[in-house]
Amino acid sequence: MTASIPYLEARQCYVTGMVPVFRSDSTPIEQLLRDWHPDHGSNARVPLSIGVNRGDPCQPELARQLQANSLIEDIDTAGAQLVTTDVLVIGGGGGGCAAALTAAKQGAEVILATKLLLGDSNTVMAEGGIQAAVGADDSPQLHFEDTLRAGHFCGEPELVAQMVMDGPDVMRWLIQLGMMFDLEEGSPFGGTLLRKKPGGASAARIHSYRDYTGLEMMRVLREAVDLDPGISVWNRCPVVELLSDERGRCAGAVVYNLEWRSFVMVRARSVILAT
Repeated sequence: MTASIPYLEARQCYVTGMVPVFRSDSTPIEQLLRDWHPDHGSNARVPLSIGVNRGDPCQPELARQLQANSLIEDIDTAGAQLVTTDVLVIGGGGGGCAAALTAAKQGAEVILATKLLLGDSNTVMAEGGIQAAVGADDSPQLHFEDTLRAGHFCGEPELVAQMVMDGPDVMRWLIQLGMMFDLEEGSPFGGTLLRKKPGGASAARIHSYRDYTGLEMMRVLREAVDLDPGISVWNRCPVVELLSDERGRCAGAVVYNLEWRSFVMVRARSVILAT
């Protein structure tokens, strides 16, 4: 394979309008991937030795983390407070808030534990917008086909189908919570949503609020969580270990309260990872 050259040298060789020169060697793409791509080499995957996915191929570093010994010992949790709940949600971003609100609406008692403060998450960094097929010239079927094609047909069709079918209802839900979206110019209050066309799509289906859609979304989700009596928010409480029952199923977690500087054992019927 041709050796690389320094950036400055490459910049000096560049001429506007020049025809790109492709590699001249005949090495097969599969061989190049095996030699150079971290996900295709002989050591790119190792079999998991534990859990319900035992034997499945896994990225080595992730496997090492999953198979590592616990960060805490039994003595660390001796005498720790024990709390019981229906649902434990780990993560205070958009996914965690949506999960907590959905569970609470079904009547579940929910604890939402987050390592920082509620809403301090990657969700607030999102700028582009949300895709949902709500236009007269669009449909979930088109959204489904565009999504599979954009992902080189590597996506799970069942999951993609669920996502595109949920899209319009999620938009309605966010609007009902109070989230603002850009409207078409001249539209009165409650007018037509402004839609933008994403690259490679067959219809305009991006909905956004200025250039801080995620921040606006997190504003309404955080407020909804704070006002829901069925959700207890544990700020500054990172999870340090998941707990399992005698069948190996997740049954809760050990939480470290940074303010109390102590561990709390949370026993839960369901645990949702939204980190």
